[in-house]
Amino acid sequence: MKNPMGWPRWRALLLLPLLSAAASALLPPLTDYHYKDADRAVTVQAPQDWRVTKVDNGLDMQRDPAQPIFGAVELRFAEFDAPPTQDAFLDSVLTALGKRFTHFEVVSRQAPEGQPKVRLAVVSFSSDGVPCRGHVMTASGQQTGTSGFGWAEAVTARTLKMDDLVPMVVAGSYGAYTVRGAGDDERGQANDAAFDKLYAGCGKDFRQTLEDFEQKHLVDRSLMPMCASYQPILRELKNYLSVYLPERDKERVATLNVYCVPVKDFNAFCIGRNNEGPGFLCFYESFTKAVADAAQEYTALREQHKSVDEVGETLTAYTTALGKAVVDNQPYPDPLHIDFANPTTTAHYVKVFRSMMAMVVAHEMAHYYLRHAESGETGDNFSIQQREVAADTAAIQHLQKIADSSTELWEGGAIHLLGLLATVDNLCVGRAANAPQPEWNRTHPYGRTRLGMAKAALGADNFETRNDPWNGKGEVETGSEGVQVMGGATHFTHPTSKAVMTVPFGWVGSFDDSSGVYQMRPAGASGGLPMICYSCGGTYATPQAITDEILGDLRRTAPDLEIRRNDNWDTGNANIKAHVLLGAGTFNGQRLMVNLVGMQCGGVSHSALLMTPEAQFEHDAHIFDDFLVSVRFPG
Repeated sequence: MKNPMGWPRWRALLLLPLLSAAASALLPPLTDYHYKDADRAVTVQAPQDWRVTKVDNGLDMQRDPAQPIFGAVELRFAEFDAPPTQDAFLDSVLTALGKRFTHFEVVSRQAPEGQPKVRLAVVSFSSDGVPCRGHVMTASGQQTGTSGFGWAEAVTARTLKMDDLVPMVVAGSYGAYTVRGAGDDERGQANDAAFDKLYAGCGKDFRQTLEDFEQKHLVDRSLMPMCASYQPILRELKNYLSVYLPERDKERVATLNVYCVPVKDFNAFCIGRNNEGPGFLCFYESFTKAVADAAQEYTALREQHKSVDEVGETLTAYTTALGKAVVDNQPYPDPLHIDFANPTTTAHYVKVFRSMMAMVVAHEMAHYYLRHAESGETGDNFSIQQREVAADTAAIQHLQKIADSSTELWEGGAIHLLGLLATVDNLCVGRAANAPQPEWNRTHPYGRTRLGMAKAALGADNFETRNDPWNGKGEVETGSEGVQVMGGATHFTHPTSKAVMTVPFGWVGSFDDSSGVYQMRPAGASGGLPMICYSCGGTYATPQAITDEILGDLRRTAPDLEIRRNDNWDTGNANIKAHVLLGAGTFNGQRLMVNLVGMQCGGVSHSALLMTPEAQFEHDAHIFDDFLVSVRFPG
């Protein structure tokens, strides 16, 4: 047998302003907390899911102790030998805070009407490099004073008022009284009022949907503040998009309402006209937040003027982590932080977020004006998929029409939104216990297919799509393939062995028909290294016979190849036998590590090879191991 595995010759190796409407003062569930010191006792009300800790001269309250920058309140009690003025007391508190934090700035301050002892201030600062925003309030009497400081990471804080962070104001003594009043009944009524206020005037169809969510225990009222922020933005976006529809479609969507619901799920949907109401668009808060976070990550990368490859690699790394959190129902990873105090940066972020969400809103609107909900229910997945393709096509054409006459939306937002959906889809497919479902039998095309259709309609995925927020302002150079926007796992099924393998994240694969070799390397890698190759075929007595033959090929290029490991590998599966070879040698003047595995399964011989520079072998070996574990053999 002469090189039956078809290995290549080694000499050739080598994701309306956002938050413009602050959240309404939505009351979280409260609980009483009793503070006592040597002289006085104080009862305050704090959100019941916050941790309250007694400290010297006060209380610390945290929404999430593991991530204090996402909601923290400090309440401090002071005694005076000589009473300061209210402004002087506020000044002293601000001075102390300025010494604790970097980039500390007082954004505004005021003396509220009807509360002569109280002073308020809004501040911005940095905590461990994270842009934050806070509210300060002080109240002083003759001998005592109380200060409250509530703060959070800047994006979160912009949606919160002080009485959202902690629903109390302080009096001019050690006493404190709540804004809302006391009593569990009143608290429950306030919660219900907040929920009802956001969805006031909704039709029977949406009310029924809410009831369904409640019965299934899907509603999480802690998400209400963000729903109150996103809902007006989504409604404004729907109204903006409607202007550019044909008159018949514009008339049809005029009564279509938009809601953001406090549900932790990754979904958006449209309900068409029925006997309960005119229909509506529904966006889950967690879906909308995921888009907002991806938009922030992308904005941060562009603001840093990264190269095309750096933008793509970092963006897909983040959206993959975000996608994993979506699939696993875990807290979302923090995106890179941007300076929301900078109006230009904020405007860029707003445009990216609105442009990404515009693709979703336009898609759901298309389902509505194309009358998909009224064309009859069908259990035929292929027919459902055709409706999804039609809605994607109509949405992209809609956005293109807008770009013809307006600069408010960036066409690239559609590509990045579909890239995020494709990432989540890739991860879902990767978690499937069985082989990926044939695309024709799915209700939606695979995410990568939808992304490909959008790229074909809008142009290459680079920075040339119309209305780019950074156009003409130092944007990075356009690459030949554009910025990568799809993360997560991509899969390849070898046509000969039918083995299904997962391409390592951040890597790309190519298949050589003539040799039958599937080769993978990091996206944007220069010189072709590191590389992973997979091949199959030939008849061998043992897995070692496979590695021995390939070892002979390798030594033709690297005669000094040193073998450091050459033994059988217990795969833990009696049906898969394997042999591992590890070595180091000089290939074309470069010192490389070689990790080679020969496998036999189901009567078919398989081989996998990693070649990488010696200095990064430890890192790439973990990637190679994950790749090997990911391979699913037929049967």
